[in-house]
Amino acid sequence: MKILLERKKLIETSKVLAGVGAGFSFFWLISHPDSHVKKKIPQKNIKNFHFLPNLKFTRKDKVYHFHHWVIFLSFYLPLLLTRKKILGYKILHGFIIGSILQGLSFKDRFNLIYSSK
Repeated sequence: MKILLERKKLIETSKVLAGVGAGFSFFWLISHPDSHVKKKIPQKNIKNFHFLPNLKFTRKDKVYHFHHWVIFLSFYLPLLLTRKKILGYKILHGFIIGSILQGLSFKDRFNLIYSSK
């Protein structure tokens, strides 16, 4: 019985790690400045709200940048605290963690407000 529990735990851990790798890799491809994929993503905006390739809101002389790690963390924490069934999917759990970790790897990770000039 103990062996079965250990095997189940190992499988769950490997799913989370696979998700972390997938999330980290995906966001590295679409957000890293040197990525060829990022360069192919079109720039889309509606007036002063930019939603591709980044979420930015421009107001007067300030630009508010919503980093992907902040967005994922704001979705992840309530799910984690309420223990919603969606976190039963270990790969999704890992994907969210990987996306947060990848976003935190940038030097400007805590710069949320920029001057537009």
